[in-house]
Amino acid sequence: MKKKSLFKVLALIMIVGFSNLLFAQINLPFQSDFSGVGGSSQSSSASMPQITSQDKMPKGFLYAGSERIYEGGQKLKFGVTESVGVLPTDLINTNGVAFIKVSFKAIGWPSTSSNPIPSAKVVLTYGSQTNEFTVDLATGWPITVSDLVECSCQFTAIATPTSLFIKTMPYIKDGNGCRIFLDDVRIVESNSAQVAAPTFSPQGGICDEPKNVAISCDTEGATIHYTTDGSAPTTASAIYDTPISVTTTTTIKAFAVKDGLEPSSVSSAEYIFSQTVTTLAALRALAPEYNNGNNVGHNVYKYTGKAVVTHMQTFNNVKYIQDGTAAIMVFDTPGKMNEPETRDQITNITGTLTNYFGMIQIVPEGECDIVAFDMQVPATLITASQLDFDNNNPLQAKLVKINNVMYTQTGNFERGKYYNLREGSIVYDSLVYTEKYEADYIETSIPTGYINIIGVCNFKGGAGFKTQNRIVPLDISNNVIQGIHNFNKSAIKLSPNPANSFVNIVTGSPMKLEIYSLLGNLITTESLYEGNNTISVSQYPAGIYLMKFIDFNTGDSYMQKLVVK
Repeated sequence: MKKKSLFKVLALIMIVGFSNLLFAQINLPFQSDFSGVGGSSQSSSASMPQITSQDKMPKGFLYAGSERIYEGGQKLKFGVTESVGVLPTDLINTNGVAFIKVSFKAIGWPSTSSNPIPSAKVVLTYGSQTNEFTVDLATGWPITVSDLVECSCQFTAIATPTSLFIKTMPYIKDGNGCRIFLDDVRIVESNSAQVAAPTFSPQGGICDEPKNVAISCDTEGATIHYTTDGSAPTTASAIYDTPISVTTTTTIKAFAVKDGLEPSSVSSAEYIFSQTVTTLAALRALAPEYNNGNNVGHNVYKYTGKAVVTHMQTFNNVKYIQDGTAAIMVFDTPGKMNEPETRDQITNITGTLTNYFGMIQIVPEGECDIVAFDMQVPATLITASQLDFDNNNPLQAKLVKINNVMYTQTGNFERGKYYNLREGSIVYDSLVYTEKYEADYIETSIPTGYINIIGVCNFKGGAGFKTQNRIVPLDISNNVIQGIHNFNKSAIKLSPNPANSFVNIVTGSPMKLEIYSLLGNLITTESLYEGNNTISVSQYPAGIYLMKFIDFNTGDSYMQKLVVK
């Protein structure tokens, strides 16, 4: 054989060999029990795991950015994630059969035990054909192979070898979902068509009134069996003949059978009825308990009272609302409640509740109703000491005001930072949090004198910071950070500062002046006239003093730091 021909043959062998590696095929029947998958929480791998004829997978495949697929006790375990995890088979060689039947076992395990999520889903895609399954949730831990529930469906066979894609879709609420365990994927041939899966009308969802649910099947002459307790239907289950009256939260599952055909897959629909509450205090009382984590509730509530939006921020589409009884944070990352603006009075808010590390939130399911505009809510006057470590503090989410406090840091405000406050002689660490990234005081100078702050109370913690009640300042443009920082420009002029013998004070109205040491001891009291005033400070030792101005007309008080050389 000539050398050139030999090279061609070798090249062809190499191409065929690599093709078999890249496009491996499996023949029917096929089953994978994932016994070849090894190790939990392995390091990342660039390879896509596959259900292969060798029943092996690369260890520690990363999907959805950070979550892993790994062995979980002779079954495949998908971590908690908001994104789907996709698992493809090798190319399926159907060898001329009319249909293929796919079955698998699966179960979900909720990430919060006290308020388990209602469901999770597994979606099978084969070519352009798709089947979706609602996966049951486990009631205990640990998960064993016997806990998994079998699901099955049928596809029209595709002559060209084609992969089956298995996608896990955890139920997500406020960023939390479940782990899904998968086992015993089987693909077999079938020469009988399958009954069409039943459909529901109306479809499942949140209900404000009783529903009459009709079940139908596109396969003529099929018999539909159903359950209303969430259990899997069998041929021994009730036969559907008339619409089902649903008046409370109910899960209906149904499948259809017909002689000579494969039974349909099981269809499921959940009808969720909300519980009505008229006050925010009553709503807060229904929240999941504090568990030092993200405790997600799944009961649906409808608030029918009237609350005012006191504060908004674009990050996570957060709103703070308050009525005459309490306040609550609206955590609306998907943006389902976008119409209200600050100072709007709103009602008919439907959603679920979350206790996020002690901060109670309502996660809305849709828009609310706006009933009034430009409504004012008076801020509750508090002291810094009232912002404590109690997650049940009734100030949570309320509009609050702290008078006569001073920042201990200097420079400019930054986004997402903690700041200390001095009240009297006590410094409270990290009591202020700049949660609103687009606030108009961001990148402006931190006030150097004593001020009054208005903001909302947030039970907040972070890396290196204990979780406690903190104040999130509102915008200056909304007249919420007030005090000497703004008052200096129009009402009081103080010079020189630092001073060594005297200080000139110009006021816009008659005032009382009290001078304190840093320890909070009163040193002297002076009366100031409207206009120019001169105060001697030569008798004071060098150091820092606090000057408290009290307006004789309004009673308002303002404080300023004085440095004596």
